[in-house]
Amino acid sequence: ASRKHARRMASQASDLLEVQGGLVTNHRITVFDKNHKQLVDPRVRQAITHAIDRQAIVDSLWAGRTRVPPGLQWEFYGKMFIEGWTVPEFDPDKAKALLKAANYKGDSIPFRVLNNYYTNQVGTAQILTEMWRSVGINVQIEMRENWQQIFENNGQRAIRDWSNSAGFSDPIS
Repeated sequence: ASRKHARRMASQASDLLEVQGGLVTNHRITVFDKNHKQLVDPRVRQAITHAIDRQAIVDSLWAGRTRVPPGLQWEFYGKMFIEGWTVPEFDPDKAKALLKAANYKGDSIPFRVLNNYYTNQVGTAQILTEMWRSVGINVQIEMRENWQQIFENNGQRAIRDWSNSAGFSDPIS
């Protein structure tokens, strides 16, 4: 599907228009409130990370025009760049095993999301929720109107998305 989309985009070019693109030095991040009752056990948080097929998100929402970055780092960090550093691997079986070891029973985990504050934010949230559901994690999207509502702590804050720009120069965080 991504190649078909790229061909369609290329066919839209004309002598009056040049399509350009490139990486934006910004990372999209999934943030966990480890004090939430369903996220206290680190194995549940690890399961969440191993249930994400990041390349599928790049291919489906971004038409392959970006990449899965090697953690929170960029090549222009120079000597601080760590070759071979990777994000948690997509491994649904490992995610299921971690959930079983953590004795996770499928209780609901809220995921607070704004309406496309970030490009493709809602689409990403929907894809993530289905990936998590496929391994047995019960995540419920909770749409919010503003950042104050995202950060309010009423005991239900659990997962939210965020971003960090290239100015966050700690490649091993």
